[in-house]
Amino acid sequence: LYKNRLYFKSTCKSETDKEKLLLAYQINDDIVQGRFPLNKDLALELTSLLAQVEYGDLKLSTSDYSENGDICQTNVAQQVSTVLDRFYPKKFTSISEEEQRSVISKLLERWSSLRGRSAQDCIRVYLAVVRKWQNCGAKLFRTKTKTSLSNTEDVWLAVHEEGITVLEYSTMQPIISYDYRSVITFGGWKDDFMIVATQLIESAPHHYEHRTEKLLFTMQKWKLSNETWQDYFKGPCEQDGKPLSASHIRRSVDFGDYFTDG
Repeated sequence: LYKNRLYFKSTCKSETDKEKLLLAYQINDDIVQGRFPLNKDLALELTSLLAQVEYGDLKLSTSDYSENGDICQTNVAQQVSTVLDRFYPKKFTSISEEEQRSVISKLLERWSSLRGRSAQDCIRVYLAVVRKWQNCGAKLFRTKTKTSLSNTEDVWLAVHEEGITVLEYSTMQPIISYDYRSVITFGGWKDDFMIVATQLIESAPHHYEHRTEKLLFTMQKWKLSNETWQDYFKGPCEQDGKPLSASHIRRSVDFGDYFTDG
C-alpha cells in the first residue's frame, strides 16, 4: 500500500531503506511533473539512477544497435521507453526525433556506467543529489498570488518542515518565507487560500516591529493544502529542542471573523 510520506530534514539520518526508496519515488514524481528545478543533464543522471533501481544492469551490447543508432532489442527498447515515461521530466519530452535519439543515447551511456551498483547505492546517490535543493521534499502547489509578493502572478507555494515559502514560478527561486511560528492562521477564504502571518520589519534604524500580512492565493483545492499544513504542524517541529506547544498548532478558522471584503 502506497503512502505519501512527509519529509523532515531533522529525521533523515534515521531513515530506513524503504523510507529512502519511497522518498526517492515521491521526488521523482515532482521531477516528472515539473515541480523540481533541474536541467536536462541532471534529469538524465537521475533518470539513469532510477532505471538501475528498477531494472538493474542494462543488458545491451553494440550489436544490438541498428545502422541508424536505434535499439534492435524489443525488450530493451521497451524498457528505455518506460524509463523515460516514468522518470524523465515531461517538459523535456516535446523534442524532435533526432533529439530523442540523443536523449536515449545519453541515457544508455549513463545507465551502462552504473553496472554493478545496487539499488540501495543508487538511491543513496539520488537523494544526495536532490537534497541539495533547499526545498527538496516540500509539498508544492502551483497557484496565483493576489498580493504584491512578486512581479508575476504565477508562483509556487511550498509547504515544508520549517514553514512555507513562496517561489518564483519559472526559476523556483524563493521570494519570501514564513516559519510556522510567524503564521497566525490559514485556511479557505471564499474560493481562495489565505495565510495570515507576521514579519519582523525594521521600521527605523535599529527599531524593529512585527507587521501582520494577509497573503491570498488562487487555489481551488485549498483543503488539500490545509491538510498538508496540519500534518506538518503535528510533525516533529521543535523550538529550542522542545516540541511546539499546543498554542502553536493552529487550525483553519473562519476568516470572516477577521477580514472584510476589502
